[in-house]
Amino acid sequence: MPQDLRVIEISVFLTYAVLMYALQLALVGLMYIGFLVCVIGTGARLGKLARAPIQLRWELYPVPHEKGYDAVRDEVPPLRGSGFRQFYHGGLAEELKEMLKEMIFLYRVWSQKRRIWFFSFALHDGIYLVLIWFALLFASSITHLAGLKMFPTVAPHPWCWLLEWLTVLSATVGALAIATGCIGLFIWRIVDKGMRQYATIEYYFNLVFMAAIAIIGLIPVVKAALDYILANGFNVPGLIDYVYVKVFAPAVAEMTYLITFGTVNTLKYVSWGSLTPVVGADQVLFFLFLIYYPFTRLVHGPAKYVTYHMINWDDKPYLEGPLHYSYWGTFKIKER
Repeated sequence: MPQDLRVIEISVFLTYAVLMYALQLALVGLMYIGFLVCVIGTGARLGKLARAPIQLRWELYPVPHEKGYDAVRDEVPPLRGSGFRQFYHGGLAEELKEMLKEMIFLYRVWSQKRRIWFFSFALHDGIYLVLIWFALLFASSITHLAGLKMFPTVAPHPWCWLLEWLTVLSATVGALAIATGCIGLFIWRIVDKGMRQYATIEYYFNLVFMAAIAIIGLIPVVKAALDYILANGFNVPGLIDYVYVKVFAPAVAEMTYLITFGTVNTLKYVSWGSLTPVVGADQVLFFLFLIYYPFTRLVHGPAKYVTYHMINWDDKPYLEGPLHYSYWGTFKIKER
């Protein structure tokens, strides 16, 4: 009887191991599909917007780089003659500064809808932190491939230590910020009459989708942190090390497997215990979100350069026809 139980235990363990490995491979395949669809789909949408006919700029004036911005707030600057020179003085550095002010600090939301600024700021900058986290995973993978081992144990090298801390902090703070922003904006769209009138099912669904990914992703981080604190007390360096090994080292292993197309089998470093149903569900949701992203209003982030700055900042005179006279002389206009 004991021998039969031993055989059953071995069979169950092997079956479980095979299923877990198959699940890991399936997640890697979904990861490839998610990233490809996200990149190609987003690029296709941006290309379509860039090829669209140029819009009228009347309702967009004044642009941020106009001289006397406040003085001409209600006026449309002239499109030809000497008067045009006083308005046009753009430049790439000024444009990037204006874009970053809006992207990072959302200063237009601050000035026009301050009540929701905190939640909007948390959501957008949380997304930026998650993007930084992905870049850190990639850097960690390259570091591991270069010979500085990031897993299965944490290497004492200063560069590895820096990557470890930045990875844990960017992912944790980013997920917390996204969850906070999504929940806050969801509530505001319900209680604010003006926002409720323009909100659609897609708006609510997008917020719930992103909040679910962030909250589920935080569960293993919180569990690992609590396990360490209960066993060892509150010690920040040890806590960061423990959370990294338990939660983020497997993510680095999967990223390494991904970028090497499986030629470097780092999945062997991922323990069966690290691939819990919670982690698997969060990864599936995230990769499905990547597939979903290019076909929604969420693509307004990268599309804003095409739909706003290419029109609002690039305010050189434009008239139809083979020739156009401007302050700089006569030149041909390429039809769009």
